Amino acid sequence: MATFRLILALASLICIAWGIAVLLAIAQPVGWVLIAIGLITGAINVACKGRD
Repeated sequence: MATFRLILALASLICIAWGIAVLLAIAQPVGWVLIAIGLITGAINVACKGRD
């Protein structure tokens, strides 16, 4: 389970970082979607941590 949480945390950080990079470039809707995906995966990670 710890490996799953680690993968989710990395995915969350990568999505948020890419979302900010894309947002700062030009494609704003895509950036917001990536940031939202990062926040959702982060929330799932926190929920999984609370179950342990």
